[in-house]
Parts: sequence; C-alpha cells; structure tokens
Amino acid sequence: MSRRPVRWESGRADGGFTLVELLVAVAIFALLSAMAYRGLDAVLATRDHVLADDRKWRDVAIFFARFGQDLGAAVDRPVIAPDGRTVEPALYGGPDGTHGAPEIVFTRMGFPDRQDPMAAPQRVGYRLRGGRIEWLLWPALDAAPSTRPQVTRMLAQVTSLAFAYLDREGDWHGAWPARSGEDLPRAVKVTVVLAGGARLVRVFAR
Repeated sequence: MSRRPVRWESGRADGGFTLVELLVAVAIFALLSAMAYRGLDAVLATRDHVLADDRKWRDVAIFFARFGQDLGAAVDRPVIAPDGRTVEPALYGGPDGTHGAPEIVFTRMGFPDRQDPMAAPQRVGYRLRGGRIEWLLWPALDAAPSTRPQVTRMLAQVTSLAFAYLDREGDWHGAWPARSGEDLPRAVKVTVVLAGGARLVRVFAR
C-alpha cells in the first residue's frame, strides 16, 4: 500500500495546527490560569479575613462573659496585702495599675460545682498589658510577699481598657473605692477599644 504524502497549505499540515495557533492557545490558557489563580487567591484571602474576624469577636464575647461571671460573684471580702500589714478593699479599681495600665482586682466566690481549690473564694483581676487584656488569678486571698498571680491572656489587639464604677448615689467614678468606707459598686462599666477602632461598652450590674 502506498502512503499518501502530507500536503501543506498555508503553513498547516492536514489535521494539525499552525505555530501561531498553538501560541495563541497557550496565551489564552495562561491568561485563564492567571485569572483563576487571582480568583482563588481572593477567595482564600476573604476566608482568612472572615475566620480572623470571627475569632476576634468570639474572644470579645468570651472576655465579657468571663468578666460578667466574675463580677456577678463578687463578695465584700477585703484581703491582706503582700506586705502583711495593709488591708486591700474587696474591690479595687484604679486608672494606673501595677504596670501603669487600668486594672480591676476583687474577691469573688468560688465555683460551687468544683471539688478543687477553685471551690474556695478567689482573688481575681483584669488588666491591659502589651495590647492584651489579661485575667489574673491569685492562689490565695491573703497573699504572701512572694505570691504572684497566674496570668491568662484573654483578648488581643486592644488599644484601650477603662473601668467606671457606679456608687449608691448613682454617680460614676473612674476609680474605686471612690470614698472611704465603700464596699462594692452597684455596677461596673467596661470600655474596650480594639486596634481596628471599634469601641465596645458594657455595663455589668451587681
């Protein structure tokens, strides 16, 4: 059987493509691939942003829930300071804490459903340090000079934390006790400013 010779017309072999057509096809494929990559990258970036945003607001909710739970269990139980002589009020709130940041420290009841040291009354506190709100837990109410609290980081990317205290006459104060002889405030207002500029205000009544 004789083989039929291949015929070329206008640079095209029978059943094939010209070099120009191949180059155009490759260019179109590359363009579509680039568009698909950009679309996928945008979807992934959006997903990461949504997850980070969800995580941020979840942490905000956990912080306020923990604070409300602690304050709701606050009791009028002063404690002996680490120096062994000074008596600290049951609830202390000042604009300048130990580390130069607003903080609140108070005594709360223990957890009745626990069978460990957490069942006893506790000394807890909150402060802003290094852009994070920290939860403080002392191992005992009347602390020894060397006693240091356990520190748990609760909420990150915080630029401002402020507390205000409502007295029996209905007046708000930036520090507590506002006057000598006062025990616990009627309510505490917490103002948190996040790094993105969001300002959150919550009032917790006792």
